[in-house]
Parts: sequence; C-alpha cells; structure tokens
Amino acid sequence: MNSNAFLLQAIKHPFSVGAVTPSSQNLSNLMIQHADLGLANAVVELGPGSGSFTYKILDRLDDSVPYLGIERNESFAEKLAEKLTAERITLGSAEELTGILGCHNIVGCNRILSGLPWAVFSGDRQDKILSEVAKNLDEDGKFLTYAYFPFNLFLKGRAFQNKLQQHFKQVEKTEMVLNFPPAFVYICSQPITDDASSPE
Repeated sequence: MNSNAFLLQAIKHPFSVGAVTPSSQNLSNLMIQHADLGLANAVVELGPGSGSFTYKILDRLDDSVPYLGIERNESFAEKLAEKLTAERITLGSAEELTGILGCHNIVGCNRILSGLPWAVFSGDRQDKILSEVAKNLDEDGKFLTYAYFPFNLFLKGRAFQNKLQQHFKQVEKTEMVLNFPPAFVYICSQPITDDASSPE
C-alpha cells in the first residue's frame, strides 16, 4: 500500500489508523531487532496496517512458526490477506484476542507485536487490550509496541506507560530512532494477569 492510500485510510478512519504515514524503515528495524524472533513459538501482530512490520517479521520467521495479524481496518486487512493468505490475516479487534486465537488454534504465544494507535484509544480500551495481551502471552514472552516523542511525555503518554507497568512487571525502552515523529519501542515482559494479581 502506497503513502497516498495509507493517508486516505487515516482520513477515513482517524480513530483506528492513528497515523498519517506508515512506520519508517528505522522504526520497523528497531522493533524487529528487539523482538528476538528466532526464539518465537508463535507471533501475533496487533494492527499490522499496511504491513510495515509484517513483512520483516515473516522474513525472520521459520515456516513452522505460526503468525497471525489481527487488523480492524477492512481495507488494510483485505490487502494484506491478498498477499499473505487469509490464514495469516484476520479482520478483528485486539480486545477479542482470546477468542481470535482460539478460532485459529493458537495455544501459547511468546511474541506479540503491536502497531496499534494507543493515543487515540480511551484509557478503558487500552486496559482491555493490554489485559488480553497479558492473558495470552507466555510467561517468558515479550510484548513490543512503540510510542512517539515528545508525545510520550504528555499526560496521556505518561498514563499509557503507567498502564504498561500495571500489566507487565518489566517495561523497558529502546533508543529513539528517526521517524515521523521520532519513535522508540517499549519491550514488556513478565505479564501480570488477573489471576496472578488476585489474592489466593
């Protein structure tokens, strides 16, 4: 998908796309560099969009490792499915992650990567998605998502980082890379599930 087509989707669906251009090669490379995909037993990508991360993920995955992209935007999902087959791309919402993984017979996942536009989501929706991610991520798994500078310093950006820390015991930041705007990746591990946080 070219930049003009991406921009059109951003204009038509500002609360699901959340950006005006696809992620840069620098950001894509940064995400893949820290994902350690050679250790993946299954990879789920939330919001693959136009495929900025998707193709790099698949280039580094063994054919035996399941990959599933969950995309809410119908146009993006259709275009990716045409290139990657419908088995690898499904139309749906990250809030329904448990059900979607069940439908695709994916049990156990130690890599979840996100291209979701967190800044346009309500706090409640962020919590629902992060709860689903933590619930479905293996104990030794990694969840990776990115944020833009300087927006991560604003009130909503700081609130999102706090939410990450509520759902994962370990939250690290990578270096910043040139992007529009500049961006970095959060690397989250040791998921905190509802079961784990409730008293025995």
